[in-house]
Amino acid sequence: MNYFHYLLSQFYKLWWFKGVMQGLIDKFKRELEIRNFSKKTIKSYVFAVEKFLEFSENKGLNENSVKDYLKKTLKTKNPSTVSQNLSAIEFFFSRVLNQKLKIPHPKRNKPIPEVLSAEEIKKLKAKEKREREQKKRFFEKHKHKKLAKNKKSKFYLSA
Repeated sequence: MNYFHYLLSQFYKLWWFKGVMQGLIDKFKRELEIRNFSKKTIKSYVFAVEKFLEFSENKGLNENSVKDYLKKTLKTKNPSTVSQNLSAIEFFFSRVLNQKLKIPHPKRNKPIPEVLSAEEIKKLKAKEKREREQKKRFFEKHKHKKLAKNKKSKFYLSA
């Protein structure tokens, strides 16, 4: 077999694979549409499944390839995004391939809350108290004037 025939066979495999995958994507899209999913959900689900199919091109469509894909994407994506992608893939497997996946969704990151020191809390309280007193003095000084709304700033005083 010469190099030309090898390239031709590789092209055929790729063309066949892309054709089969496009058929699966079309079926997946139809399943989403008949369930009245929003256009944005359809777009994101289709994108997620296309990325998975590209990844699994030589690995097969099975639970292990999904786990490998999730492991890879968790390195670069937020766990919430990976969880959404997994939901799309699960829907694809259940509705298009008639297979159930039993893969847990990734645990979401919980950011540690910022804790203020006692000194920072005292400063915040003091600032709030000063601002409250300034407002009180301002309104007592100008109580005879009418307060009106302005488009650029919140309020202004009119004579």
